[in-house]
Amino acid sequence: MEAAYVLNITEMAVRKQAYSDVIEYRYAAGKGRQGKVLQISLESLPPAAQMRYHSIQDKQTSENAEDYLSSYTGKQREAAQKKCEIVRLYQSSGKSAQKFVDDYNASDCKTSISVNQLYEWQKKLNSGGLSALVDTRGTHSKGSSSIPEEAWDLFCSLYLTHQKRKVSQCYSLVKVQYPDIPSERTFDRRVKSEFTELVNIRYRGTQEQFVNTFPYHTRDLSGLESNERWSSDHHTCDVMVLNKQGKAVALTLTVIVDVRSTKVLSYRFRDAPGDTSVIKMCLRDAMLKYGIPLEFYTDNGKDYKSKELSNDDESGLSLTEVLGIKQVFAQPHHGQSKPVERFFESFENELGKWFKSYRGPSPDRRTDETRMTNEKLAQKTYVPTMDEYIAKAAEYIEYYNSGRTHTGLNMNNQTPDKVYLDNLHHIRQVDDAVIKLLCGRIAVRTVQRNGVSFDSTFYNNADGALLPYYKQKVIVIRDPEDLFEMIVLDKETKQYICKVQRKELSAFSKITEEDIKTTKREIRTLRTYTNSFKPRALSHSELMALITKKHLLERDFAEEYKQRQAEIGSDIISNPVIDAVTTATKDNRTAKTTQATNVIAEAPVDEDNENFFAKYYNSNKEDIS
Repeated sequence: MEAAYVLNITEMAVRKQAYSDVIEYRYAAGKGRQGKVLQISLESLPPAAQMRYHSIQDKQTSENAEDYLSSYTGKQREAAQKKCEIVRLYQSSGKSAQKFVDDYNASDCKTSISVNQLYEWQKKLNSGGLSALVDTRGTHSKGSSSIPEEAWDLFCSLYLTHQKRKVSQCYSLVKVQYPDIPSERTFDRRVKSEFTELVNIRYRGTQEQFVNTFPYHTRDLSGLESNERWSSDHHTCDVMVLNKQGKAVALTLTVIVDVRSTKVLSYRFRDAPGDTSVIKMCLRDAMLKYGIPLEFYTDNGKDYKSKELSNDDESGLSLTEVLGIKQVFAQPHHGQSKPVERFFESFENELGKWFKSYRGPSPDRRTDETRMTNEKLAQKTYVPTMDEYIAKAAEYIEYYNSGRTHTGLNMNNQTPDKVYLDNLHHIRQVDDAVIKLLCGRIAVRTVQRNGVSFDSTFYNNADGALLPYYKQKVIVIRDPEDLFEMIVLDKETKQYICKVQRKELSAFSKITEEDIKTTKREIRTLRTYTNSFKPRALSHSELMALITKKHLLERDFAEEYKQRQAEIGSDIISNPVIDAVTTATKDNRTAKTTQATNVIAEAPVDEDNENFFAKYYNSNKEDIS
């Protein structure tokens, strides 16, 4: 093999030259035919071949030779040697390339070549030798790798990361640390042979991609009844449509599906992302028609974890709590755990792909008809309107439920409608009015002077039923499809208070006569309500009698307090320090006391003022009592 490489001929040609005594050879024990290996004498080779042999011993320039000698399979080397033989025959024939190819194809019925192939092989052979002629497509390297393990470990640390670095980038850094490593092609082959798809996803993909490779339970639904568990999710449709404003958009589809039968119980299309409001509207439609489920199975989105659906709602009127529905959340990032995902897949495959405006699930999979800006797409005649698309979708969902048999587990080649009815043994129901109430928009609001505010709009009651709740919190419930009216409940007792209507805004510079009349009516209602609490007015004599009685009671208490103080005994503390201080300050205190007594003695006594309350009390004693 080595002699064939340095001579640029095939291994068979080397054997022929040896057996013809053109070159010297010998047999030695080893892995070969009959346990022998054919060894060629280096001195018997032409000088050019000897020089080439010595040059490839230098590791700095032996990458291609090492790859060829140690990394390629026998079939790969045989094919490369065949190409080399054809090139040498052409070079020694003296014929033109076209003439040589025609003669060669006529003489060899097994293989045929073209002029372009001949030129390409000749170019590769002259630039890279036999290793350049090796075809590595669809094959694997043989034997163990020639890459040092420490170099391979460093390469793996650089390559198996979420940055998805190329082999060439990682190899260039490893080459700095380990200059004697094999060629980049050797690393590339080992990468392809060792790193399977799962390894690449685990270390070079996202966490969601890796989780989606996990095995999952195949659930037996035979023990589940209809209406026992419902599932719901949002889906951005893959078909572009024209909305009411004439813009090209993708609608959002929200569905409620019965898990046992896969029957679509209700659905809504919207030109907006899915939210809690549309979920409750779908639930209302399904519960009014099919009853109340035991469990509600959803993903972990914030709209499904909203307080309006869970038990944490401030109003205490959460849908699941009042109706006794257990909310179950699917495993995050695991599409197989949500049965509704299967419907979305069928919906796009069996309906969406028939529209010319189908754009695919991601931008890189857009069709030619949709590979343009939404502004340009809106001008195309093949883009359906919202109403046209929704009508076709309704037909498909009806067909999905009643006309399409399913071959999935526990479906027994029956339609969802049939499976639903066969497994429906019990229906939980409540009054329709309760369902409509709980599926509305529920919020806690404070009553203000203009009523209650909801979505920056005021609602009020013309009869003044909200007036007793001014500055208090109440529960308001609004039907998303009726923005004119709301229901108001007492926050503590949950009792019905009234219905409130939307207050229309008046133009800033133009107030109509009706606006003025409405405001006056509201003011009259407010006055009537507050007037009902108007107190009786006290006369002057009644007020003075109350003040006098209060004054006399306070004076009696003061005299009683002084008398009580006089009755309390006391002990005087005496010691040399206290006696010394008392003697030093005695004269000063005596002088100040005498001066104050004189001032008080000189002040005139107003006997009339002193005896006013006593005289008034005596004359009005009966009234005051």
